[in-house]
Amino acid sequence: MTSSGIVDVQRRFSIRLALLSAGSILLGVLAWVIGKAATGVVVNVTATHFVIWGLIDIAFAALGIWVTRRGAPTKSPEELLKAKEGLARSLEFNQKLNWLWVGSGVALLGLGAWLLSQGREAGPGTLGHGVGVTIQGGLLFVFDRVFLPAVKKSIT
Repeated sequence: MTSSGIVDVQRRFSIRLALLSAGSILLGVLAWVIGKAATGVVVNVTATHFVIWGLIDIAFAALGIWVTRRGAPTKSPEELLKAKEGLARSLEFNQKLNWLWVGSGVALLGLGAWLLSQGREAGPGTLGHGVGVTIQGGLLFVFDRVFLPAVKKSIT
């Protein structure tokens, strides 16, 4: 694949991340509205995660789109291969982080459920953090799992 090919892959996935992020923010805002009406702590905390993670992800997506708008840099085949391999290594590292996010979310879900069973006040909030982290970490896990093969394919 040429340098313009990897730029196309980066642009396509940056746009997909932007759309996923916008959806996350929209769902978070809608959940806030619903949660405020129902005064649900779990819903409000989960909604906060959707909005915050959506804003962070949309910043990464905007940066990716901005970088790819400059077009394909003129690089030697060796430099291009090194850049592609660096991107693949970065995505592989992100996969490890995504396991951490999902694992943390599951742990928070368990802790929140236990706190609720004990009648503790922190239970609903902890449960909401668990839901938010698990869902958002899971979405990033799936997103990176789809993006990585496209990048690796561009290396060959």
